[in-house]
Amino acid sequence: MSDLFAWQSFSGMRPKAIRLLRWSDLDVSDWTLSLDSREDKNKYGRDLAVEGEAREIFERRRAARQPGDVYIFGGRKPISHSTLLRAWGQALAETELPCGMEGGYVPYDLKKTALRAIRRSGVPEERAMYFSGHKTARTFRRYDVVASEDNREDVARVTEYRKKRFADKGGEKTDRGSKLLRISR
Repeated sequence: MSDLFAWQSFSGMRPKAIRLLRWSDLDVSDWTLSLDSREDKNKYGRDLAVEGEAREIFERRRAARQPGDVYIFGGRKPISHSTLLRAWGQALAETELPCGMEGGYVPYDLKKTALRAIRRSGVPEERAMYFSGHKTARTFRRYDVVASEDNREDVARVTEYRKKRFADKGGEKTDRGSKLLRISR
């Protein structure tokens, strides 16, 4: 089950869509995952490259595959929603994280984690939306929440920028803004 959670935290796909991924969707000749529009909530079929961390996940799944398995993250049948939730509860218990709707973590939080990582890595919004299967920017942005560590990184970037931009170099070539900053000292 950890591979299913790893794929969700990487791809941002909905848990139901992940549970329904079939081996026939994965083309290992060019490592492409073809998502069928009929099984997507938004009826938005797409092809995703399977490289790096994603490929490691699918290679582990291939190594664990049994004859007759149809589903990548299941077997002959897709993993049920209740089985997924039980595994999620166990995973959180092992990591001592709170579980549940009352302030705890739910499997959908992995989708938020994935989409934030995709955006923070520099993937443009339109391509990130294709990756995650979102049709509208408004819906996509609901998942792009700002975490406290994002804020710390932003403050560090602003500090670094200000040091470079407003360095008091003296003379006429000094930035006008750096001259104004002397007022606050």
